Amino acid sequence: WCCLNEGHGCDPYDCSEDIDEHETKWSVSKTAWCCEERSLGCLKHTTLPPDSTTDFSFDCETAKVDWEAAWSNGHKQYCCEKQNFGCDPFD
Repeated sequence: WCCLNEGHGCDPYDCSEDIDEHETKWSVSKTAWCCEERSLGCLKHTTLPPDSTTDFSFDCETAKVDWEAAWSNGHKQYCCEKQNFGCDPFD
């Protein structure tokens, strides 16, 4: 009701739009938001060196340029702990 009538509480992205082609059609910010908030369009794995066996829960490269706004607190904490990025504002 609020979104339709007052323009408040609206989702910034339609996560069902182009879901079958999200890897090529969605922006980095949309991918990050939809993954974090709706568990849709999530990337399966972070790109790692060939000799690595680590499988990250969060992709610390997705929306890296605007991580402060795009990432959830859990995403920030994970990337801070695992890759030492996203720990401080203006990283």
